[in-house]
Amino acid sequence: MREYRTHYFTKEEVDRIIENETYIDRKTAFQIASDTGARAGEMITISAEHIDFEKGQLILHDTKKNSWKIVPVSQKTLTTVQMYLNATKIKTRLFKVTTKTLNNWLKERCDSLGIKPDPGLLLRWHSWRGTFIRTHKELGDKWLMQVTGDSYATLLKYYEELTDEDLRTAKKRISE
Repeated sequence: MREYRTHYFTKEEVDRIIENETYIDRKTAFQIASDTGARAGEMITISAEHIDFEKGQLILHDTKKNSWKIVPVSQKTLTTVQMYLNATKIKTRLFKVTTKTLNNWLKERCDSLGIKPDPGLLLRWHSWRGTFIRTHKELGDKWLMQVTGDSYATLLKYYEELTDEDLRTAKKRISE
């Protein structure tokens, strides 16, 4: 198990973070992360050409595994990205920042909204990933593995909101 645990957002916290963000680049980054569970390293590699508005998909470079994956995105995310592209005229990388900057953006917004992690939990960009996995559990483990690029073992090991019963049910479904 990891030596640290990450804070996961409630639906209300996600909505507050995104809706109260005034900077379009940050709002767009938060919306994409909320909708895809993208790691910070994946976020900084997204280019305008990686967004398929017709199919409602985003192509992410999984920096951890050095592979590409296709992730479905909501109409709200597509609209937010389109507004960002129209406002900035960006044709290359969407976010020309570091992973540290993404973490700082999130911490600043959460601080301004009074969103604080419980004692012993860390607030970091990976909070989006854990929140995404937790809120999309009902779509099934195969779907989560494909969208996140994580193995079944990783989902089971690192996202402690999965109960023992969830693990047994998931294992049974995977082997069917």
